[in-house]
Formats: sequence, structure tokens, C-alpha cells
Amino acid sequence: MSVLHAASAAITSREEAAVSHAFQSIDPLTDQRWPEFLSRHPRASVFHTPAWLEALRQTYGYTPLVFTTARPGEALRNGVVFSKVRSWLVRPHLVSLPFSDHVDPLLDDPSELPALLAVLKQGQARGQWRSAELRPPAAAEGPKRGRSSVTAGPTSCITWICDPA
Repeated sequence: MSVLHAASAAITSREEAAVSHAFQSIDPLTDQRWPEFLSRHPRASVFHTPAWLEALRQTYGYTPLVFTTARPGEALRNGVVFSKVRSWLVRPHLVSLPFSDHVDPLLDDPSELPALLAVLKQGQARGQWRSAELRPPAAAEGPKRGRSSVTAGPTSCITWICDPA
């Protein structure tokens, strides 16, 4: 069982309410903590950078956002970057990241993963996005995509593909 699958299976509705407050979103294009954090994180790549995110925004209109446990004014300790992709056909969805080979979630503590998954599930339930796709480096070989609310294949890539409503 992959780490992501185990983490998503461990989340209950009551836990979702408690852990969703652990993560908040920041704008990686304007929050100066983001480039500073990237400069010191060993798994940061060009696909995490404000320059790449700005290129996606200008070219395709995708809105970048980062989920982190750091509060305003605190130094960033972690971050998972997404683009909110809008379409005239369907509700927005989150992709980490479109037109990128891979974007490693910059979470060093595995216990943070259930809280992040809860935030993504709650955003979907509230209609903020219809799906969320996470593309860690192992997924670059070809993620297994499922047709359920949360799937995790052997590549540790979670994908929400369909709208359960």
C-alpha cells in the first residue's frame, strides 16, 4: 500500500474538520517566503519557482497556489504547489503542476500528508475545485489514474478524476 493511499484511508470526517485548519494557501507569486523556502529545500525544482508559475499564469491563465502549514509571518517549513485550472466546460480543478515533468510535494514530515489530503477533499466538497491531481517525481513514469474520489497507484500519485456529484 502506498503512503498516499494509507494516508487517505486513515482520514475520517471528524478528523477532516480538525486537520484542515493545519493548512492554508498562499500566493507563491507574491509571498516572498516562497522563493526563500525554495532556495533552502533540497527537493525544490525549477517547476516550483515563481518564474515557472508566472509563465503558466501568463500563458494559460492558471492561478498558482501553495498549501503550507506556516502561519502568516512564519518561515515556510513545507509547501505543495498547485495551479487552479479553469475551463468554460467544467468547474476549476487543481493540478500539481500542468506542463511540468514533476513537482515534488515539499513535505518532509509524512504526518502532514493526511491533513493536506483533507484540505483537498474539503475544497472539492465545497465546490472550490472538481478534482485535484498530485504529480510527484515517481508519477513521471506514467501515473495510474482511477475513477473514484481518491486513488493511489503504485507511483504514489493521487488523482481525483471524476466529480462524485
